[in-house]
Amino acid sequence: MTEIPQNIPDSSLVFDEWLSQIIYEFFHFSGKKAHSRAYLIIEYRFGLNGRSLLTLEETGVIYDVTRERIRQIEKRALDNLSELIKAGNNKKRKVTLNPELYKEIQGYKKSLCNLNKMVSELTIINHTLEYFSEVTIDLPLLRLLLTLLGYDKINLGTGIPEYNFAWALETINTKRIERALHAELNYLREIAVAKPYNEIKLAINKNKKPNSRFNDSELNLAIDISHDIERLSDETIQLRYESLRSLPDKAYRILHSSGEPLQARQLAMILNKEAFKHGEQSRITPHHVGSRLSGDERFSSIGRNGGWILKEWQNYSTDKFLDLMEDSLHAVGNPLSSQEIYDFVIARRPVEEATITAYLGQDKRFVRVGTDLFALSNWGMTSVSSVRLSSAERVFSKAKLCEYIELVFQNNESNKAYLSDLAQEISNIESNSNPQAIYNSVKNSPAVKVVDEMVGERKRKVVIFEPNYQTQLTKLEILTKDIPVRELIQNTIRRILDKQPEKKLELVTIRDLVSSEIHCPPASVYSAVAEMDDIEKEKTRETNQIVCKLKISSGNYSEQISQIGDEKLIVEINRALNLANIESIDLALFQLGKIFEYTLKRYMLEIKKQGSIPVTNKNLQKLYTMIKWAGDNGVITNDTALHYLRIERNDRGHGEPPDIDERQVLLNNASTLIPFYLDYIVLLEQRREKLKTA
Repeated sequence: MTEIPQNIPDSSLVFDEWLSQIIYEFFHFSGKKAHSRAYLIIEYRFGLNGRSLLTLEETGVIYDVTRERIRQIEKRALDNLSELIKAGNNKKRKVTLNPELYKEIQGYKKSLCNLNKMVSELTIINHTLEYFSEVTIDLPLLRLLLTLLGYDKINLGTGIPEYNFAWALETINTKRIERALHAELNYLREIAVAKPYNEIKLAINKNKKPNSRFNDSELNLAIDISHDIERLSDETIQLRYESLRSLPDKAYRILHSSGEPLQARQLAMILNKEAFKHGEQSRITPHHVGSRLSGDERFSSIGRNGGWILKEWQNYSTDKFLDLMEDSLHAVGNPLSSQEIYDFVIARRPVEEATITAYLGQDKRFVRVGTDLFALSNWGMTSVSSVRLSSAERVFSKAKLCEYIELVFQNNESNKAYLSDLAQEISNIESNSNPQAIYNSVKNSPAVKVVDEMVGERKRKVVIFEPNYQTQLTKLEILTKDIPVRELIQNTIRRILDKQPEKKLELVTIRDLVSSEIHCPPASVYSAVAEMDDIEKEKTRETNQIVCKLKISSGNYSEQISQIGDEKLIVEINRALNLANIESIDLALFQLGKIFEYTLKRYMLEIKKQGSIPVTNKNLQKLYTMIKWAGDNGVITNDTALHYLRIERNDRGHGEPPDIDERQVLLNNASTLIPFYLDYIVLLEQRREKLKTA
């Protein structure tokens, strides 16, 4: 009998080395070619010595034989090697195992009896490292040894090498265990949350014949060996968080655990935190969360602020809080205080009290009929607010009128016109305006010079265009071109307060900052603050000064908008956002689409001016070509997202006016679409500003 391995010193009894040497010498000491080929096949089938792990079919291709022939050779080789490992010799091959190493293997096999009858491969790896006092272990070699000792491998299907298998250390029907595990994983993946054991057992065995049902032993063994399943302290069982299939499944788990609605930004924060906790890099955004959950029937959106609930929750209303505010008034048929309206809404869905207060003062559906009493506008009750000008009395700001004057002269390709004709043409542009009021305003406009001319025997007033009229306008007049002075002041106040750490500032400081920024009288600031429902005022004891604090609505987008430096663009965005209600959500999305198109075009024109990237007139022809240019030149890496916004804009601009049900769907999706638009508007605007300052 030949003893193997030969010439191995005691000092080098390292598990990987002596086991590799035993296997190699067993197949090579005879010098037979067939034995050497069997060794190579074992290498391929177990992935030994760094070889790729091959299937029977793949190994057959290498040796130009069938998979069945490979299986036969493999079985014969393993049987012979197993006899050597188990008995210490192989009489047929006339080979014996080194006594010391045989003793080492038998001691290791005996130590495995102290483990459970079925254990995960990771447990065996750790046990082997400890038994042989090794730092590392050759996993393919260990799997071969376990096979030679007669243990059966179970495929857990995790796809992670160290967690993909378990081993049966006693005689067990491993196929039944694999099927039980497969059934448990499918069920737990489907529900995504923890369930009691008996409920899992019932669900898995439902509709099975008695002789095919999984018993407690099989189910519990499958749970214990799976890396994907965990038992909780309350004796429930669930899929591990990192093993959940998708982002919606993880969001479902998070919402189910919280038991209350969460905003998309909160979900994104938790998802990223959990990912990093489990060793993954994650940069999930609130918009990503919203887009994924909006297409999953398990979730419902509860507002344009990005709030999400589980559809199975019966104690939360999916109605928009503006609708619930209306319902509160309909329920009693009388005016209510803001607190009473808030109490009605909060009982049905989460909302900030500041949000209710802000919308009572801003939304056209409501009217203030007392100091703190509100009614529905369609009730016809008298408002205590200041009366707005009727459409017939409408007048333009000085800067806006100048813009219209310039437009008319450009269209007529002339710098001279009769005053009455000019007033009439401007009136045609703005159908709700009064021609006489326009006539009187044009006479005093810095955009024209008025002279008298004789036409026959009649004297007529003629206006001559003054192209340098902008030098005659003040900063305040320019800023209020499209909005009233009071609205500009109030927007400026909100922006200033929003930048403060606690959203508050002394009134005198606000007055000075606003007056300095837009050149308005201090008294106008005080007057504007007095009519702002989203401002809280209190007097401090220390300085005896009035402090103003901005009430933050969870549904606004001030954080994104504050990143834009162009005041005119901010005004247009806020105007679009003010339309984001059930009555005009389609107009809001259309306006945001136009702003998005304008911002992209303005960015491209700046690039064209700088000459950094070629921009042709064809590129600027329409939104499709602009987006294609952005994608082709690497300006935007995800042009699919931009095309999605383009399609949304086209749907709003060219489709039929939506009915109430369609508008409700649009409003449901607005919490995803609006931030999507704003993100790209902010990105493009910031890049344009960076180009200008470069």
